[in-house]
Amino acid sequence: MLASFDAYSESHDAEFDNYNERFTTLEEAAAKLIKDTKVFSEALVCTPSCTLFTHDELSDAHFSSSSSPHCSALFTAGEGFATHFATVFQPILGEYDLIGRHPEAGHTIRNVLKYQTAMEELKVLVAPELELVETRIMGPAKELQSVMKLIRKTITKRDHKVDFSLIRAVYEVY
Repeated sequence: MLASFDAYSESHDAEFDNYNERFTTLEEAAAKLIKDTKVFSEALVCTPSCTLFTHDELSDAHFSSSSSPHCSALFTAGEGFATHFATVFQPILGEYDLIGRHPEAGHTIRNVLKYQTAMEELKVLVAPELELVETRIMGPAKELQSVMKLIRKTITKRDHKVDFSLIRAVYEVY
């Protein structure tokens, strides 16, 4: 109401506004760090809520990736690929001679089990490192974000108090 009569003008503290802009930048950076860390961790290893694609879903022609949450985690997908690769290239002994029939693929066929073992070991070796990312990056960043929310609340309260003081001063003039 007072703004419409030009009796109320918003005051600005240039120094505080500068600090507020910097603080806003820090808030955005903390939120981005948390988001990027979460995306990084989930990209490497599936969370319990993720599931891999089933055979039926992969063979579906009208499959949509946005229809349900599926895990495309690097290690989980790699481990699954290695398992399926081993199944294809290691048929029941004596059933089919792949190396005799395809000698150019002999190196690949002989190393399938090594690949499968390497993917499992890699997943196990990286798990503690991902936990360190959680405890040393994600945890402190979330704590920082919660402190920043309290500071933002105080800044908002300050802005409202300054506005109220100005309005009260204008009423006292009349």
